Amino acid sequence: MARHALLLIAPALAVLVYLNSLDGEFVWDDQKLILEDYAVKSGRHLDQIFVNDFFFRHENDLSYGYYRPITTLSYAADYALWGARPFGFHATNVALHAACSLLVVLLLLELGAGRAVAVVAGALFAVHPIHTESVAWISGRTDLLAFLLGGGSLLAHALARRPSARPPARAALAAASALLFALALLAKEMAVVVLLWIALCELLLWSRGWRAAARAAAPLAAVAAAYAIARFAAVEVGVPGQLREHGLGAALLTTPITVLRYLAWMIAPFGQSAYVQHPYVASPADPRFLLGAATLALVGAVTWRAVRAAGKAQPAFLAAALAASFLPILNIVRVAAPEDMGAAMAERFCYFPSFPLLAIVAASGVAAARRIPRGRAVAAAAVAAAIVGSLGYLTVRRNPVWHDEPALFEDALLGAPDAVLLLGSLANHHVRDGDLAAAERTLARIADVEKNAYFYWSAQALLYVARGDYDAALPLQREIVRLSSPKNAVARNNLAFLYRMDGQPDEAARILARLMDEGRGYSDVWFNLAEIRRAEKRYDEARGLYRRALADQPDSLSFGTALASMELGIGRDDAARAAIETLLDHHPDDPGLLNNLGVAAQRGGDLEAAARAFSRAVAIAPGYWKARLNYGRLLLGRGDRGAAAAQLEAVARGASGTPIGAEAERLLGAAGGGAP
Repeated sequence: MARHALLLIAPALAVLVYLNSLDGEFVWDDQKLILEDYAVKSGRHLDQIFVNDFFFRHENDLSYGYYRPITTLSYAADYALWGARPFGFHATNVALHAACSLLVVLLLLELGAGRAVAVVAGALFAVHPIHTESVAWISGRTDLLAFLLGGGSLLAHALARRPSARPPARAALAAASALLFALALLAKEMAVVVLLWIALCELLLWSRGWRAAARAAAPLAAVAAAYAIARFAAVEVGVPGQLREHGLGAALLTTPITVLRYLAWMIAPFGQSAYVQHPYVASPADPRFLLGAATLALVGAVTWRAVRAAGKAQPAFLAAALAASFLPILNIVRVAAPEDMGAAMAERFCYFPSFPLLAIVAASGVAAARRIPRGRAVAAAAVAAAIVGSLGYLTVRRNPVWHDEPALFEDALLGAPDAVLLLGSLANHHVRDGDLAAAERTLARIADVEKNAYFYWSAQALLYVARGDYDAALPLQREIVRLSSPKNAVARNNLAFLYRMDGQPDEAARILARLMDEGRGYSDVWFNLAEIRRAEKRYDEARGLYRRALADQPDSLSFGTALASMELGIGRDDAARAAIETLLDHHPDDPGLLNNLGVAAQRGGDLEAAARAFSRAVAIAPGYWKARLNYGRLLLGRGDRGAAAAQLEAVARGASGTPIGAEAERLLGAAGGGAP
C-alpha cells in the first residue's frame, strides 16, 4: 500500500505548486484562441477546427503553421463546462500537469528505472519552474496534452513489449500506441519526438537492434505520414512563415548556443521570460558559435564518458532521448514568432526535453545516495526534499507572472524592452480595461522603436476606436488590410466596422457582403451587417443576422443586448424579454441585463417580474443609478411612495448634477417630496 502511495507524490506536488495559478485570468493568446473563437464558444462549428490553422481567427497575417485541433477541442469542452470563467480552464491545466507528472513515474518504472528514480524524477517534473508557462498559462496546454498523449503512446508500446503480454493484449496495446501518437500530433507538433523515443527504446534500452527499432517505429511513422498528408495537402496548413535571415546554415550555427540555453534553464531555472530574444548566429567566427560549440562538445564528451562508465543501457537511452527531444525546437523549420525573437525559443518548449533530463538528474542523485553510508541516508533524503522544495518555491513565485496581462507583459519587457509585440499587446489590454492614458503611454514607447509595424497600427487603431475617433482609425486599418492576405476575414471585418461607425454604411455593407459571398462570414461579420440593417429599419433581416451571430456566440453581451434593444425599440417587448433571459443564462449577475429585463417586463405589463429584476440589479450594483431610477419609477407607479422615495433620493444624491439625478429630483417633486 505504501509503495502505491509513493506514486501519488508527483501528482500531489503538481497540484500543490500550481494552486496559486487557479485565479489567473485569460491572457495573451487566450483571447484569440478561446474568447474570440466562435467554434470554441458555441460548439456549432467544431468541424472548422479540423480544417483550419490553430490561429485562423486572427487579424495578424503572420503564418503560424500550427495544426492543433485536439487542443482547440479541449478549450471547447472547458467552455461548455465553465463558460468564460478562467478558473475552470486553469483547473484543467493543473489536472493535466498532475497526470503528466504521474505518467513520468509510470514511464520510468516501465522502462526499468527503479522506484526511487521514478518517484524523484516525477517529483522534480511536477515542481520544476520551467513548466510554469505550460501550466499557469491556459494556452500553454498544447504541451500538456501532447506529452500526456505522446507519453501514453510510449507507455502502451512498452507494455506491449512485456514478455508476459499475450498476443491479443499486444495487438490492442500496439493499436492504442498508434492512436495516442496520432492524437498527440493533433495536440502539438512536438509530439513527433515520441516516434524517436520508441525507436531509441528498442535500440538502446532493450538492445534489439536496428531492424527491431525500425519495425517498432514503422506504425508510428505511418501515422506521422498520414498526419503530414492530411495537414499539408488536405487541410493546407503549411509550415510557419520564415524570415529572410533564416536558413539551414543559420539554424545549424545557432544550435549549440540554443541547446545550452535550454539546458541552463532546466538545470538552473533563473532568468525566465515569456519573450526570449535569441539572435541567429551568422558566422562560424561568431564568438557565440565558438563558445557554444566548444561547451556543447565538452558536455557531450562528459556525458559520453559517464554513459560508458555506467555500463548500463538506461543512461544511454535517456541521453539519446534528451538529444532527440531538442530536434523539433532548433528552428531547422523556424517556429512561428516575431522577427525580433530571432531563432525562436520559449520555456514551454522544454516540457518534453525535461522528462529525460530530470530522469538523468534523478538517476544520478539516487546512485550517489546509494554510495553514502546508511547512517547518512536521512541526510540524502533531506537534500532531495530541499531541492524539490526549492524548485517548488520558485514555481509558486513564478506563477503570478501569468496571472494577468499587465503582470505578464511588464515582466517580459524587462528582458525585451523594445519588443513591439509586447508593447502592442499591453496597449490593447489597457484599451480593453478602459485605461486610455496608459494605452497612449505604451503606444508612445512603440513609436520610439518601430511605427511601421502591424502591432503598432492595430493597437493605435483600437485606441482611436475607444475614443470614438473612427476617422483616424480608418487609414491604419486600410493599411492592415492592404498588407494582409485576401483570406483574412478578421482584418476586413474590422475595416467594415470602422466604415460603419464613420458614417459610411454602404461601403461597410459591400465589404461584409463580399465576405459572406466568399464563405468567410462569422459572428462579428453577421453582427456588423445586422447593425447596418437595423439602422436602415430592415428589422426582419437584422433580426436574422443577430440570431445567426448569437448562435455562434450565445454569451455575447453586445450581440444579445443589441437584439433586445432593437426589439424594445419596435415594440416587440416579449421578444426583447426572451433575448435578455437567454443572455442571463450566461451572465446571471449582470446588472445591465437585469435592468433591461425589468424594462421589458414592465412594458409587457409584468410588474412583479420587473420589480424583481430592478431590485436584483440594485442589490448587485448599488451605484447603478439607471436601475435605481427605473425601480423608483416603478414603485411610484404602484403607489409605494415610501419605497420609491428611498430609491429616488439615493439616485438624486449619488447622481447629482447628471440627467439621471435631475430626473430623480423631478419625480420626487412630482410625488410630493420624500417618504410620508
